[in-house]
Amino acid sequence: MSIDPKLLIAAPVSESHSTWTTKMNGEMKGIEYIYRVKDGNYRAQNVWQVALQVPQASRIWQGIVVRFDKNGCPPRKAVKKNLIWRKSMVFMPTTKGIHLDHFYGKIFEADRTTKHVAKRGQRGDMFEALQTSYFRSKMRLKGTVAESDGHDLEHQVLLAKPHDHQRMIRAFFALRVWPLL
Repeated sequence: MSIDPKLLIAAPVSESHSTWTTKMNGEMKGIEYIYRVKDGNYRAQNVWQVALQVPQASRIWQGIVVRFDKNGCPPRKAVKKNLIWRKSMVFMPTTKGIHLDHFYGKIFEADRTTKHVAKRGQRGDMFEALQTSYFRSKMRLKGTVAESDGHDLEHQVLLAKPHDHQRMIRAFFALRVWPLL
């Protein structure tokens, strides 16, 4: 089956000031946006609820989190088997180059429990939805968009503008949902 990212449509449901907890940063405050997402790539049981948690401007360097909650996923066998409601993705602000007005998310493989990230020269090995021009046009190596003290400068990342929640949600589905369905 061929996946078309543009068939995934996110409609805003609500926006509210919120507090949430992260493993690395503890309690965070900001705005939580809730979206109702219809996936036109599948016929049935494909309405999802997605939350985007955007920290206050003073803490935005900690990233925008895209996630599900358990009650926001359709009742599908693959959802239950793969614990899809536990999946999330973080978009971090870029720190260099012409991409300073973007955020980036690392391209992790969805079906592994270890953090296997696509690296330089591995674009052809990625899930088919990532092969579309919609994603490839916004794909870069981390070293071109952000500085790092680690050894991850050759990891593939996807870019999105900070207010382009539609693109972030589509990237989230391409990396965390579609490979598991």
